[in-house]
Amino acid sequence: MQKAKLMLFTSPTCPHCHSARRITGELASERKDFDYVEHSTASPQGGRIAKHFNIMSVPTTIIQGPGYLEPIGLVGTQTKQVLHKYLDVSLGLRDIDERTGLMDRFREGIKLGKLRLKI
Repeated sequence: MQKAKLMLFTSPTCPHCHSARRITGELASERKDFDYVEHSTASPQGGRIAKHFNIMSVPTTIIQGPGYLEPIGLVGTQTKQVLHKYLDVSLGLRDIDERTGLMDRFREGIKLGKLRLKI
């Protein structure tokens, strides 16, 4: 089985990177179908890799996998639900346009009897 690769780009001065590290670490303990690598943009190697992906802010997550041709970039601290979704997309287990959130359900409309209310 091919694995996805999740790269988390951080900086030692970033106040949000600590929570991004914690969430990604929890995800890594829950799932074994991806490899997790953290790159500090303060290091020469991390800076080169960040430049390659055109990363302008941290925390930024890049997910690559065999089921989706392009790297998936997520800026900011992500929830585990979002990371699960895009790992599944990168592995080809889910469609990228699949809607699952509450706001998506509101956009589809709320059925009240014969009426469908859309927001």
